[in-house]
Amino acid sequence: MTEHEIELATVLGLCSFLPASAEKRFARNMAFLAKATPERDLTDRQRYYLEIMAWRYRRQLPPHLVPTQKPLDLPPKRKLDPKPKVLPTPSEQLGLL
Repeated sequence: MTEHEIELATVLGLCSFLPASAEKRFARNMAFLAKATPERDLTDRQRYYLEIMAWRYRRQLPPHLVPTQKPLDLPPKRKLDPKPKVLPTPSEQLGLL
């Protein structure tokens, strides 16, 4: 996480949310991750959702954490290779076959 993401996740974890909302769960989870494992990178979608939440809860955030405009598009999903790679057997790795 970058310093900005750590600070944003920490502050969003302190915001007021509706009871039992998914946003509250996400914000508190991100705040915990920011404290417990700050060296961990966020996925593109986590980063996007943090920015969406910063825009949605901008009145509860310090001005330097509020985005200048609402984030536009969700990052596209990355397609995985449909054909899994076949791993060599241990005997093939040793050159026995």
